[in-house]
Amino acid sequence: MANDAARRLILVLGMHRSGTSVITRALGALGAALGPRLLPALPCNPRGIFEDRRITTANNALLAAMGMRWYSLQPMPVAALRQTALSESGAEALTFLLELLESGPVCGLKDPRLCRLMAFWRPLLGNLSRGGVAVSCVLSVRHPDAVAASLKTRDGMSRAHALRLWIQHELGALAGSAGLPRVAVSYDAVLEQPEKELRRLSERLGLPVEDAALRAFADDFLDKDLRHGSAVTNEDEDDAGAFELAQEMYECLLAAAADDMDLESAEATRLLGQWLEAERALPPLPAHLIYSIADVKTKCQ
Repeated sequence: MANDAARRLILVLGMHRSGTSVITRALGALGAALGPRLLPALPCNPRGIFEDRRITTANNALLAAMGMRWYSLQPMPVAALRQTALSESGAEALTFLLELLESGPVCGLKDPRLCRLMAFWRPLLGNLSRGGVAVSCVLSVRHPDAVAASLKTRDGMSRAHALRLWIQHELGALAGSAGLPRVAVSYDAVLEQPEKELRRLSERLGLPVEDAALRAFADDFLDKDLRHGSAVTNEDEDDAGAFELAQEMYECLLAAAADDMDLESAEATRLLGQWLEAERALPPLPAHLIYSIADVKTKCQ
């Protein structure tokens, strides 16, 4: 995936609570600039969330304009998002990206909302590519039940709702990054073998790795407390169809993170189409399992 372009932008894509903050910090350890306007650390991510304030604000505004929030389950209006990218909102977002790229020759960008809003961002990334910026993606992979457990602890979200969100975000990440250079990374593998995974990421992205930066990431940044919600829960079994789909997707993504599956292969493309159809065929979630703003327990959204 190495690229000799003068400027590079690496997007970290993944579901909320799936390790995107840790993986973005790993990019920082490999020399990627993360920008001067990062959101502050929060109680749920005391070591930092590494999100550019302007990008997250823009994504929240996009969702709000559609009557949605980060946890909303309704389908994304793809055509409307593409049209919005041609408007003043798109011009402002492109300005944010260009300002971020002034931070260094290689920049990292993370916000889980990107996964579901790639129909808006892809045209802007295309403008960057035509301007000589090399755009690539890192896909953060974490077991859907671990994500659900973390969201249950943080927000009181039902497992069923969290699984639906996980599926939507991972499908959005896969479909939205198609055609771009990309690499999948297991969050658990980063925690368990940080030096090995950072060297793999370095090789796949064509970024230099310094032993001192690697040790600082592994020894000073990572700790066992980062594994929020690692326990698996078996509640909400009435959404078994979503769990089966999420489990199948996770196993394939984990294979990609181990370099045992090529995300650009015909098989991966076939599976993505199959998963998109399966997600559309899932029945509506029962009302008592749907999370809403009234359920929020923290200020970590």
